[in-house]
Amino acid sequence: MISTSVLFVFALAALLHLSICAGQYPTDSPRYEQEIVRGEQELLEDLTTSEQERSPIWREDLPLPADYSMNLLVAPCGANGTHGGGDALGYDCCINRYGAGEYARIDNDAQVYSPHGEAFIRGLQINAFDAQMALPDEVLHNVELVDESFNPVPVDEMRRAKDDTILDPSCSGLGTPHPYCLDYRVRAVRSNLRSACSDNNQTVDATLDCYTPDGRRAPNCVQVGLSQTALIHQCGGVFANDPTCGTFLEIHRSSSYDDEHSILAETRILDRVADGTITTTIPLTYRSDPTRILCNYQESRVRVGSMVRINSNAAVCCCPPIYRDSTKKGSFFCPRRPGSGEDGPMATKPKTLEEQLAVDEHAATYPLCHNGDEDQDVLMCSKPVSAPFATYGAYSYPCEEASLAKGGRYESADLEGQYEDICPISNSFASCAKARGGTIECLQNDRRMSFQGEIGKVVDIIVSDDDDSDVYRVSFNDGRTHYPFSRHELDLINFDNSYELWFVQRNRFENVIKKRKSFRVIWPPCSFDSVNNQFFPYAQLDEHGTPMTVVDMYDGVMEE
Repeated sequence: MISTSVLFVFALAALLHLSICAGQYPTDSPRYEQEIVRGEQELLEDLTTSEQERSPIWREDLPLPADYSMNLLVAPCGANGTHGGGDALGYDCCINRYGAGEYARIDNDAQVYSPHGEAFIRGLQINAFDAQMALPDEVLHNVELVDESFNPVPVDEMRRAKDDTILDPSCSGLGTPHPYCLDYRVRAVRSNLRSACSDNNQTVDATLDCYTPDGRRAPNCVQVGLSQTALIHQCGGVFANDPTCGTFLEIHRSSSYDDEHSILAETRILDRVADGTITTTIPLTYRSDPTRILCNYQESRVRVGSMVRINSNAAVCCCPPIYRDSTKKGSFFCPRRPGSGEDGPMATKPKTLEEQLAVDEHAATYPLCHNGDEDQDVLMCSKPVSAPFATYGAYSYPCEEASLAKGGRYESADLEGQYEDICPISNSFASCAKARGGTIECLQNDRRMSFQGEIGKVVDIIVSDDDDSDVYRVSFNDGRTHYPFSRHELDLINFDNSYELWFVQRNRFENVIKKRKSFRVIWPPCSFDSVNNQFFPYAQLDEHGTPMTVVDMYDGVMEE
């Protein structure tokens, strides 16, 4: 137990922190009330929660294929509320069966642009690597079916029904003039038939009800199918109903209101053996509040953890000419990742022993990276030299920094051109200069370097008194290194997979994540928080159960 004196000191410090935070806002403002209520709730939780409960340990331990396999299917029988009849599947369509997910990725060979350059096929960007998945109603001849590891599904194993065809006088041939055209005067339309026990993780509607495995109807929920080729961890005896022990499905979504480990909804798995697919349901209410449901969430602020795309406002620099094997002259980034083409700022840390061995074997291959420090990116240069002074017929060295020359321009021994200013990106680009004004061109053979168009993750924000001067540190390599940007140089990315379903094994010491599964809530849209000028991570329901568009509230208490 925590001593009384420790609790008093802790409470005093918390109250001091509360008064400072709330003091940032006028005492008669809704935001002040919100901070006071939130602070009081946090203080109460801290005083009544044990140290062990206050700091749970989260660990990810994904099973290796050689050990056992597991699969999660969201809404495996289709729309949440279906109960059989017509084209709908019954709620028991997946019980004790084996199922699999098929995902439609936009086919690179499909005609996806009109003659005017307009995008024909609408895609869903589902991750930070620009993987383009087709919308659920896209026709088969425009997509390639893949599994959740992006491996193509063999034709003889496809479970998706063939497209229907209808008469369309506007069609003159395959993909002409519309992408859904299949032949002359023939249009393809996706079939309403759905294969049983499949994954429908892109079409979850949180306003619908669902059916439990025994046929009971439950409000605002979704069915989940689970299969695993190993026993499912269960707790018995005095721990049978302990919320810190057992196997659970949890819904997570990181936002400005919740961190990644906040549990938005959960359900306990009671089965020990999965003979085929077992099904259960998980509520789609937000934190067990029946007046709040999950929603089509759109982040409105850039924060730590946000994915961003660097826009055209970012700097363009000119660096020494790119290295060429034929001349053994030019510049290259370190560290290098053999075979991936991702070097320097784009080089992630080796994640497996095989990747580390490949890096070690490649270390003796010219051009050489002298510095083995993985925590920085270095622009190296190479020059040829005659034997016996160099083993490789050349030597590499950190490129010379650009400096101010007599004519008032910046140059170096490695740059071919002279420029008006130094590169503003970071010290890793100290050997580069800023590209010329409006043309954004590099002189002679100097290489153009910019992060424009690249996607990265915000790992830190340096806050200043002036919001426009905040510095956002963005990493392009899973946090190995980062680069500073201003807010106007960043475009916030909202990915369509807005929630994650976690398969978690809990014990009294840690929560072990065994699998993550992304899914998208397509309806309803989130309610707008007019106090904080951003969207809530939920849709607030009115007294009739209808989602509200705009809410004036603090912590769920409606203002009079």
